[in-house]
Amino acid sequence: MEVFQVKLRKAVKRILALGAGATMVGATVMSAMGQADLATYPAPFVDNGMFNAVIIVGESGQTTDVIGAVDIATSLQFAAKTTQTVNINGGNNVAISSGVPIQSGSQPLRLGLNFTGLGRTTLTDADLPIFKTTSFQDQQGTAYTAQQKIWLPNAYVAYGRSAPSSDQNVDSPVLHVNFDNGPLGSGTPQYALVIDFPTAVDVTNLTNEVVSLFGREYTTGAAASEMTSTKVTLYNAAVDQTFTAGQEAVVDVKGQKVTVRVIGVNTQSTPATATVSVNGETESLTKGQTKTLGGQRVYVRDVQAYTQPVGGGGARLFIGSEKVVLQDGSNVQKGTESKSVDGTNVSVTSANGKISRITVDVRPRDYNSKNGVLLEGQEFVDPVFGTFKWLFAKPGANPDLMDAGKSKVVLRPSEDRLGLGFKNKGGQQYNVDIFKGNGTATGVANVANELLMRAAGDATKNFVTVASSVIQRNDYFVIGSGEYQRILKLSSLRNTSTDKSITVQDVAADGGSQDWSWTGDGSTSSAGTGTMTYDGNSYTFSVSLDPTNVAGGNISTASTTNQIYTDNDNLIVLPLQNFAHRADRYDSSNTTAGSLGGMNISIQERTSYSTGTKADDYGLLNFSYGYLNGRSGQDVALLSDPTYGTSSSGGSLSLGDTGTGLFTLNFESPGSSSNSKSDLTPWGTFIQYNSDSSDQSVVLYMPSQQTSFNVFVAPASATVSSGGATEGQIVVPTINPIQVGSAVLPSEVSDFTNVNSIVVGGPCVNSDAALLLNSPTGNCAAGFEDGKAMLRLFTHPSGKVALLVAGYSATDTRRAARVLAQYETYQAAGKMQGTNVEVTGVKSDFTDTVVGAATVGTTTTTTTTTTTTNTTV
Repeated sequence: MEVFQVKLRKAVKRILALGAGATMVGATVMSAMGQADLATYPAPFVDNGMFNAVIIVGESGQTTDVIGAVDIATSLQFAAKTTQTVNINGGNNVAISSGVPIQSGSQPLRLGLNFTGLGRTTLTDADLPIFKTTSFQDQQGTAYTAQQKIWLPNAYVAYGRSAPSSDQNVDSPVLHVNFDNGPLGSGTPQYALVIDFPTAVDVTNLTNEVVSLFGREYTTGAAASEMTSTKVTLYNAAVDQTFTAGQEAVVDVKGQKVTVRVIGVNTQSTPATATVSVNGETESLTKGQTKTLGGQRVYVRDVQAYTQPVGGGGARLFIGSEKVVLQDGSNVQKGTESKSVDGTNVSVTSANGKISRITVDVRPRDYNSKNGVLLEGQEFVDPVFGTFKWLFAKPGANPDLMDAGKSKVVLRPSEDRLGLGFKNKGGQQYNVDIFKGNGTATGVANVANELLMRAAGDATKNFVTVASSVIQRNDYFVIGSGEYQRILKLSSLRNTSTDKSITVQDVAADGGSQDWSWTGDGSTSSAGTGTMTYDGNSYTFSVSLDPTNVAGGNISTASTTNQIYTDNDNLIVLPLQNFAHRADRYDSSNTTAGSLGGMNISIQERTSYSTGTKADDYGLLNFSYGYLNGRSGQDVALLSDPTYGTSSSGGSLSLGDTGTGLFTLNFESPGSSSNSKSDLTPWGTFIQYNSDSSDQSVVLYMPSQQTSFNVFVAPASATVSSGGATEGQIVVPTINPIQVGSAVLPSEVSDFTNVNSIVVGGPCVNSDAALLLNSPTGNCAAGFEDGKAMLRLFTHPSGKVALLVAGYSATDTRRAARVLAQYETYQAAGKMQGTNVEVTGVKSDFTDTVVGAATVGTTTTTTTTTTTTNTTV
């Protein structure tokens, strides 16, 4: 048995390899087979969107270890995000899985506001990781960086049918993103992809090298003609895989099963060749060559080993490869045939044969021949790199045009009356007639046929809006204080020795009647006073009587007003008129012999009670009504289309804050002959206007604060959903910064078993790694092999988790750190799961990296000969 145990221990040493140290420090660390799993990384190191760990770098660690730690921290920074609920009007509740809204801090995107008018002109890696700065090396080993960003376009959200070109108008007025139609290369790009090289690059030394741009890995062209001071050629692939000569493999290329076989390779020839078969079609290809085989584009990235007809050698192939050519002064060219990508223009900045900047202008309108605009619910994927998109979510407005949270105000004529519908601040619904034509005689000159302030369609019931004016029995009047108003009716007035009171009816749908007492002698014209109380406010009223005619009594109050606030604090301003004032009567041509003009109503969008801070983007909606002759009956009607301005006199509203200059209403309809029209104001008031003379109406949907719009730049794979917030909110992602001091040395952590930690570097350079692996004294490299590294989880008795990122060399450690930084890719491929993952490779550019599950190994204890096998899958 003892001999067996000795042999077993020797076998264990060979089997463990990267699994060395599977026997943990019993008093400190539990088995690595705890609940933590690399498939759920970055948990628990990111918890509820916050970084919840330390990154421990060894005191003796090399610079390469530090670079690996930086890669890990960079990826964790983007993972450390929460969804932020931003208060808006209504309940659009739009959430995006990843991406950035077009806004600046708390400044949202508003109607007509140019994307560049938000105090920013670019999006960088601070906004999306796909714009991150990347590093690469040329053939001489010189390191460079590529800084990537996009310049925002001259675009804005609009409402209507108009597109950049009249032949591209949409069928009906709708919300859309209107991209500027200026010429490409004019210095005012639609949007621009910008690649800056802080150290200018001689790309002639960059042939057949790997570089990442805008979130996609490319291999530069292998031929000298493909890489010049004015031209850069890039290749990428749906499948990037090394195939061993003599072995057949089936790969998935964008949902298609493709059979690939490398029959033989020859690295002795110049350039090296590989005989490749794809779906049964065979051809000898040189390194750097692109060819269509078996219906797939194949690019030979590399040929490995020596002359070998079968076995031993291999070739790295891009299957489903795409060629991208960026040449100064030209369209982007894609594909083997170098087809031009319409709506693009490339500018290469170079000096002394070295490139310092590549700019690609992109004009989105060239990709929608019908509309030339981006409609709600549509997206535009960047046609050059294909890794991000412009997205106009649906619903596109916050709140939506007809959101239930908006105040709905209705003005609807009916025969000789005008009805007004709205909800007051208290949420009461009012539907009342406020105007009525006077008399039935025809003729403009007949002064008896005028428009009066009358209530309930009754010529005998006045609608009183002037403070301290007489309110007779059955008259309507508006009373209020601050933002609380009600429309009331004086139902009765009593003056007896036992009952001096009035009955007042609230004419709201859910109103009611209340009695209010008054005091006084009741024998004179100034009979007495009383108090009414509504919404916590007290209103004094005076009673006037004719002792011989009680029915002729009336009241008055200084609290009568012509101003009514809606439930969203918009302000309806009625005419300052009582029964003694009137508006002229008009004929069918809007001609009048009088001088009074129309009966005007104005509605102010923003008031002192409104929320929000953008006071420049609101105005007054103005409506002028008259009593018209010569129509179907003698009807009340608008004398002209509604207007929008800074005062009741109308005119244009200056919107310097939005950059739109002057804004005027421009009602459009689905068809040229339709009377159903609509428009949207910068504040966000959606107006439905029916101009039909027999069915005229205006319906307003008014928000409590200025409307913003859901335009995003997001990864191409991002999805949008609704319902992520409560009514009146929108959900957007917020990056939570990893705090300074999160990267530490082992000596700076008093007890790393009580914190979540990512330990970078092996036991030779990091004492915490030595503790995790229980490394033998004097042999810190035990169990490690050149070209191999580990990603390994350990769970402490405290429940905290340690993740060890370590390899035989600093380069091996950096390779593992890079894999960890790209965790989503390897998790999606099913290669990063369990508690122990092995990372292998030998190339300094990491292009040969292989990731897979590692065998933790066979362990024995000192007290028993029992063998336990732990395998992580």
